[in-house]
Amino acid sequence: MENNAVLRSEFREELKRILDYWALFTPDREQGGFYGRLNNANEAIPGAVKGAVLNARILWSFSAAYGLEP
Repeated sequence: MENNAVLRSEFREELKRILDYWALFTPDREQGGFYGRLNNANEAIPGAVKGAVLNARILWSFSAAYGLEP
């Protein structure tokens, strides 16, 4: 039982790191949505396509995470 609790905690921590990254680097505050591509310095690549699927997946991930832990 203890292993399950540890694993669950690790998954939540990793999810938080992923969502924090997306929240910090990917929102396009000028045109809305999320940037379609970042370079290795986490800077938006101008003109990169903003795919509807990418934006929908990011939004779904935030929504699902909120359902898990508001």
